[in-house]
Amino acid sequence: MRQALYNSFLLRAYALFNLLDSLSGRQRAQSIAELSLESLYERQYSSLYDAVDCFFTAKKPDEAAKERQEKALERIKILLPILPKPSRHPFWLTGIDATPALRPYARTLSDHGVTYHPNPAPGNKPIGVGHSYSVLALLPEHELQTPPWVIPLSCTRIPTHQTANQVAAAQMTTLLNDADLPFNTELTVNVADSSYSIPSCKEGRPKVTIQA
Repeated sequence: MRQALYNSFLLRAYALFNLLDSLSGRQRAQSIAELSLESLYERQYSSLYDAVDCFFTAKKPDEAAKERQEKALERIKILLPILPKPSRHPFWLTGIDATPALRPYARTLSDHGVTYHPNPAPGNKPIGVGHSYSVLALLPEHELQTPPWVIPLSCTRIPTHQTANQVAAAQMTTLLNDADLPFNTELTVNVADSSYSIPSCKEGRPKVTIQA
């Protein structure tokens, strides 16, 4: 499985795999740069940024979104044998939500805009400047004594010309329409907060359930 995942990286594969190992075994790193100081990262910090830049390069720039989806599905299939299957319930459980990545001082950041961000200061609006990402994750079953955890399946940036609902609907459609994944033929329930309870998130395949 490690070899298959390694082979899925087209550029800087060894550095990317070092980065994955460093992130998985993180002990002290509190930033991206500090991941290069972890024992599992065998290179200098500059190669870390180069690896991130090379993580995805579209063969056809005008079809970049489609190619990203295909790559994401390819890696889900690689990890499929170790995904925990539901045993207590007759359905797969997934969850989806948007999360902000604030970059208020990055003036040259492509397609940045105003995004939702909780702000505890009294009277301040819950907004910030940067990007927002839609994360689709598998929610494994767990025992009461064990902490909950999730397995990210898809992470997509929400462009300023689209809403979180539109991106989420596309992510779920892509996941459910792939015949090589169990979600295509087995009951799948997706949970989200009340902001996703709109018609655009409920259209399409009847097997999708959006629960507030």
